[in-house]
Amino acid sequence: KTFLEFNFYKRIQKDAIAAGFYNGQPAWINIPGKSAVRGAEIAFHKYFGKYFHGRLGYAHLGADSLSLIPRFPRDQMSLSLSYERGQYNINLEGIGRYDIVPTSPFLRNHAKYMPETTYWLWNLSANYKINKDFTVFARVNNIFDLYYMTATLWDSTTNGMAYITCPGRNFVIGADYRF
Repeated sequence: KTFLEFNFYKRIQKDAIAAGFYNGQPAWINIPGKSAVRGAEIAFHKYFGKYFHGRLGYAHLGADSLSLIPRFPRDQMSLSLSYERGQYNINLEGIGRYDIVPTSPFLRNHAKYMPETTYWLWNLSANYKINKDFTVFARVNNIFDLYYMTATLWDSTTNGMAYITCPGRNFVIGADYRF
């Protein structure tokens, strides 16, 4: 009814190719050299009675500046509560992101490069399994309509930062069929 889960990983890449801009035009860019991404995750799971399951997790990410994973959270907490009974499954999930990782020397030297570098997102989902192969689901992402960003770009035309926003509150309804 209670267990702890650990994960450790390291990814090494050498001589990557990335989409970017060259002389103001979209281009494929060669990024020579080696870079690494390292991380660790731990999660505590607890079953409460017959139908409820809770999870508390923490993840840490360390990345070289050439790793091609710009502006990911360095630290992330997750909290979820699930209710499962018969064909029904209802989940409430919170994700707390802290200290978004800057990847270029310019960004590292400008402490306030994003409007929010720490935030919590909350999502709610429900599933109904019609049979072993067919499930219908509904989901509300970003319940509280949080305005947040996970990516920035240097905009040479304005000589400043350009922000790429993430989705506000959104709804998903769908079906999953496995064969």
